[in-house]
This record gives sequence, C-alpha cells and structure tokens, in this order.
Amino acid sequence: MQRLLQPTAKLRRLALPLSIQAQTETQQTLSDWKVAFRWGFGVAFVHRVFLGLWMALVWLVISPWTTYPADFDAVAKHGLPRLTTPVVQLIFGVWRRWDANHYLHLAVHGYQADNPGPTVFGPLTPLAFRALDPLLPGPVDLSAMVFETLVFGLALTLLFRLCAADFDDEALARWAVGLTALLPLSYMFAAPLSESAYLALALGSVYAARRGRWLVAALCGWLATLARTQGILLTVVAALMLWTAIQPRPNRLREGICRGWVLLLIPTGALVFSAFRASHGLPPLADVYANFSHHFYTNPLRGVYLNARHFVRQWPHCLYDADLLALIVSLTLGVLQLRHPRLRQLPLLSYTWLHLLLFLSKINQDHFTGEVTYSQSFGRYTLVLFPLTILLADKLRSIPSQRLRLICLLGLTSGLLLFSARHVLYLIGP
Repeated sequence: MQRLLQPTAKLRRLALPLSIQAQTETQQTLSDWKVAFRWGFGVAFVHRVFLGLWMALVWLVISPWTTYPADFDAVAKHGLPRLTTPVVQLIFGVWRRWDANHYLHLAVHGYQADNPGPTVFGPLTPLAFRALDPLLPGPVDLSAMVFETLVFGLALTLLFRLCAADFDDEALARWAVGLTALLPLSYMFAAPLSESAYLALALGSVYAARRGRWLVAALCGWLATLARTQGILLTVVAALMLWTAIQPRPNRLREGICRGWVLLLIPTGALVFSAFRASHGLPPLADVYANFSHHFYTNPLRGVYLNARHFVRQWPHCLYDADLLALIVSLTLGVLQLRHPRLRQLPLLSYTWLHLLLFLSKINQDHFTGEVTYSQSFGRYTLVLFPLTILLADKLRSIPSQRLRLICLLGLTSGLLLFSARHVLYLIGP
C-alpha cells in the first residue's frame, strides 16, 4: 500500500509549485486590472467633472446676453422633460444639443412612426438610459450622465489593459488613456450619445478576441452593432484575429470555422435592429437618411473627392471646421499606422481603415438647397478609432523635448475647451 501511495505523494509535491505559480499569476492579473480600473474610471470621472464645471461656466458667462434657457427649449422642440431649476439647467441643459436630444427623446418616448428622424440611432444607448432612469432621482439626463461616465470608464480601462498587456507597455497605456480624454472632441464621450458605448464594446470585442474568447468577442460585437450599426465591421476584425491566431496547417480553414462560427452573431445585431424598427412600423433606413437626416452613402473614393471639393469651396472657413480637420488628421495617422511596428497588425489596420472608409462614404446635403456638402460628423465618428489614439499617444511621448510635449498637451486641452464651449453655444454640430 505504501508503494502505491508514493507516486501520488510525488505528484502532489510536483503540483504544489504549479499551484503556487497559478495563484501568483492570478493575483498579478487582478492587481493589473485594479491599476487599469483606477486609471480608466479615475480619468473618466475627472473628465466628467472638468467638463461639467467648464461648460456650466461658459453658459453662466454668455447667459446674460441670451433669452434662452440652457437647454435651448428642448422641451418644446423635442418633448424632453423640463429642467425645473437653474442648477439643474446648468448641469444637464448644456448637453441638450443636436443628436443628444434625439437620444434623450428615444429614451423618454421610444421609437415613434410619426417622428422617424431619431429612429436611425441604435437602441442600445437610449434603452440603457431608460433602464437606469427609474433607479435614479431627477430627469432622464441623470441616467444618461451616469451611463456615459460608466461606459467611458470601461472603455478607458480596456484601452489601458490592451496597451499594458498586449503591447507590454504600461507607460503607453497611461498616455493613451490620458490622450483619449484630452482629444478636442472628447466631450462627445460625456454627451448623451453612443460613442462611449461603442468604443467600450469594440475594445471589449478586440480584447476578448486577442485572448481566444470568441463567444465574448461575438457578444461584445453584437452589442456594439446595436449601439451603432457600423459594429458589423467588427465581424471582419474578429475573423482576421482568429485567422492570424491559428497556426498555418492543412486544416486551418476547418479549425477557423469550428472556433469562429460564433462570430456570425455580430452581424445579426443589424438584423435585430431592422426587425425592431419594422415591428414599430418605421420607414426604411434609406428613406429616413434621405428625407430626414439629409445624407446619402457613396463609394469611399467619391467621398474623398466630395470632401476635397467642399474643402476648396469653403476655404478658408474650413480651417476651423472640426470634421474636415479630423478627416485630414485621421487619414494622415491612418497612413502612419501602416508603418508602426505594433499597430500595423492586419486586424488593427482593418479596424481603422474599414471605419474610415465607411465614414468617408457618408455625405450630407444642405437641408434647404439640397446641395451636396461633405462628411458631417466625421470628427465625432473618428473618436472610436483607438489604434490612431494609441499611435498619437506613442508619437507624443516620443517627443524628446519636455517643453514641446507640454505645448502639445496644452494645445489639445485648449482645443477641448474651445469645442466644448462651441457645443454649449450651439455653434458646432455632432
């Protein structure tokens, strides 16, 4: 009997160090996530408070010269709940602009056939606002504020982990998180819009796919598609990540199908949204785009031409147009990504360029004349291009002169102050 027990005891002695190693790795992973959590949600909270104070101050300064309330009478125009006190107007009213009003309207009134304009927006964000609303006091704007802060914190946390774990560069993670919050249009992440939710879910899909958790990647992609229909592009990104993860072998295709069939869940989000709209008797998306949103889709090359034509026609006023400036900067960074040693991976390149080509293909028309203009909202859309943010963060931290780095950061902060103030003044669209 003693001889029979000897191998078991030996195996236990061998297994003990492995158990200790696994426990140590788990503790290290938890510690790494705590750091990412503190950075992600800490920056998101500071971002929220900073913008809230700044935008309230802007309204206090200009309000003596206007007869409008801070929400520009969104009650009459969009059927939103009335903000009853001056303090509540300062906190929430300054965010009630442009598409934010549509998302809040959807949260309060739902998708209505007699008001088809807002129904082009995915249901995830307004449904989240509506679900949180009964749990919190005050108007639906508070639930929107809580949701946006939480999902922006989640997005920054995942961005930190992606840089720290996958690129093994915690310094880059800190720069990427900080830069995301300092982008001149980053106030959109705090507004009642879908950018924060989409960025968080897209990063969740990429992060899970890099770890071979294909079902989690598919679920995140599916939810991203319900936030914005462009989430369907994550199907291609995740499929490329799967293909590169499988070592070349004769049965590579079969193995890819067996492991990656769950990724087909991602595009079904668009089908769910279409069925949801049909069940509410809403007109087709193409009709709403043409008759209410006043834009159409073309091929990306023609989109580049139309944007360039608008740039020339509007010179020099286009020099302070956020969308056209973002178009130039993002295309430049997209080309630089092709040469970056860490970011030129095919899945990350596909994420950047598939989104850019889609954004370029959306062209707006003047509401009154029908004149073809340019890709409105391009700057807001490009906020979700996290590979370009990582690239810019890496470039900025590599500047040898500390003074020049500080000047660049001050320039970004000034841009954030300027564009968020223009949002308060209702001077810049979404």
